[in-house]
Amino acid sequence: STIHQVKGKTFDALMLFLGKNSKGQSISLNDYTKPTSFPNDSKRMIYVAMSRPRNLLAIAVPTETEKKKLVELFGKDIMIYE
Repeated sequence: STIHQVKGKTFDALMLFLGKNSKGQSISLNDYTKPTSFPNDSKRMIYVAMSRPRNLLAIAVPTETEKKKLVELFGKDIMIYE
C-alpha cells in the first residue's frame, strides 16, 4: 500500500522505504526532523507511516546511508540490518 492508502488503518508490522532524496512524491531521511511549525506533506506522510504498526516498524534506507546518521535520527537502541 502507499502511505495515502493506510490512513486510519493499523498493521502488526510495516516497512517504510525511504529514497535517496525527496524529489517528486518520494520521502527521504532529510524529511525526518522534528517540526518546529506545522509539518509539510513529507513530514505528515512520515508520521502517518510510522504511526500505523502495532509491533514492528522497519525503515529501508539507501545503502550509502551512514549508520551514524541513523543513530542520530532514531537513537542508539535501533537495530540496523544490512
